[in-house]
Amino acid sequence: MPLTPSSPILKVALPVPLRQVFDYLAVETDIKPAPGMRVQVPFGRRQMVGVIIALADDSQIAPEKLARAISYPDGAETVISDELAGLLN
Repeated sequence: MPLTPSSPILKVALPVPLRQVFDYLAVETDIKPAPGMRVQVPFGRRQMVGVIIALADDSQIAPEKLARAISYPDGAETVISDELAGLLN
């Protein structure tokens, strides 16, 4: 599926021992993703819940190789403030 302006790339912090964020395609839903929201994503052979740190228009990874996020467990509710999300980036 091609990227459109309505499908941003999610920069997601996951609870793994790596100091980096991971890029995912947004969930295909009516919920507009925002920094501070929790998101469920595929990670290796498992699924994990992380926090959206930022939204981007592009990635260093080719769009066809990006995995799509699975869901937003809390709907459109943010669980951390923009200020705290900025510290995680």
